[in-house]
Amino acid sequence: MKINKIISVVLVVIMVLSISACGKIVDKVVEKGIEKGVESMIEKETGAKVDFSEDGVKVNAEGGSMQTGENLKWPKKTMGDLPELQANILFIMEDTEKGGCTLNFKGINEKKAKDYVNKLKDAGFTAEVEQIDDTTVLFTGKNSDGKQVMFAYSLESEDGTLTYALGQ
Repeated sequence: MKINKIISVVLVVIMVLSISACGKIVDKVVEKGIEKGVESMIEKETGAKVDFSEDGVKVNAEGGSMQTGENLKWPKKTMGDLPELQANILFIMEDTEKGGCTLNFKGINEKKAKDYVNKLKDAGFTAEVEQIDDTTVLFTGKNSDGKQVMFAYSLESEDGTLTYALGQ
């Protein structure tokens, strides 16, 4: 049930953000001074703590959290033993109850993406899927503890996703 609340909150926030191109709706909400009303509405419906600011959106719910913005801080606690990705982190969704995290990033190039895959291998993750071509750097792997990682990077848009999950 807790994960359903988190997913609901994330979907509501994503829908709010998608109303306007590039997530500028947050700027408008803050500029118009209506963020408290929007926060209260979402909090009442979901039970989550919501905070709109000029820097982005933060949502804390039982069992998880989500935040959007620019240059977000590396979520060390929920990224476990993964090497820190030196990138502009734009979105973080954390499972604060069981551990694990997904983040979206931009601001690295092809060489840094390939170097990060090598760091994952050096950290003990064995490739289950590895694809490096003209458009994509993709790596999914598992370590001896059963922890899983997925790194996907688009050479065209120069952005990607990193997901870390604890073993079952």
